[in-house]
Amino acid sequence: MNDTPIFLETERLILRKMTQLDYKDLCKILQDEEVMYAYEGAFSDEEVKNWLDRQMQRYQDDGFGLCAVILKENGKFIGQCGLTMQDIPNKRVVEVGYLFQKKYWHNGYATEAAKACKEYAFNVLNVKEVFSIIRDTNIASQNVAKRNGMTYISTFTKHYRGIDMPHYVFSVKCESIRNYMNREKIIKYINEKYHNLQEYPWEDKPTYTTFKHENNKKWFALIMDVPFEKLKIKKQGMVDIINLKNIPEIIGSLRKQSGILPAYHMNKEHWITVLLDGSVNEEKIYELIDVSYELTKGK
Repeated sequence: MNDTPIFLETERLILRKMTQLDYKDLCKILQDEEVMYAYEGAFSDEEVKNWLDRQMQRYQDDGFGLCAVILKENGKFIGQCGLTMQDIPNKRVVEVGYLFQKKYWHNGYATEAAKACKEYAFNVLNVKEVFSIIRDTNIASQNVAKRNGMTYISTFTKHYRGIDMPHYVFSVKCESIRNYMNREKIIKYINEKYHNLQEYPWEDKPTYTTFKHENNKKWFALIMDVPFEKLKIKKQGMVDIINLKNIPEIIGSLRKQSGILPAYHMNKEHWITVLLDGSVNEEKIYELIDVSYELTKGK
């Protein structure tokens, strides 16, 4: 039992600073060939020790580092996630890093922990931009970064274990978090009210998430991020949207309202697209979600 004080807490997880007592649990991650494929193989005992010592030194020097991630339901050490100082070309940055035991993959734990670390960086440390630096072959970690609101900005090469390893740099700025938080509030509303199945069905679109009824498997909401230009809006950049079903007879009047558009890539007679950029107030979006849920639930 490790009684180290809690550093961060989420719905399902506790993040705390690691101690030497975590060595054996850390070995389950750092000495797993499959988990460590992006590092070109498992660590030796000495490399694990050095990794743990480095985190403890970071706690002293920076006040933060990679933390143990504990699953609340059973108290198990399932991974590590946290903030570290890292170097990219011409810049030293705050990075969100994460690495989990294989048996706990595909449960959303990495994304949940990474989001908490990002918010800590913005809200407590007053960092203006947070990064994740990920090997080009590590698609799973890239998808976590995207779900954490980050976008790709550059590539550089690290030389490690005698190999040149291209790495992608992802980042999110504090001022760009508004749209992302709108998305998170909508997801929270749907999950808490309806307890429906949320899925990320497309590997090549890791930020696209759907919500469907458990009984008939029909979607009632689809959240995406798309370029403004795809919506025929004369702006640069990306915007989060939600597609929702509505009554055909009133869709025309809804489209006259700011922030409500013809459905993107769906049947425009029965569906609408709603911008999640603040142009439609939350209560209106919740009302539209409720209508879509009722229209798609079946008998």
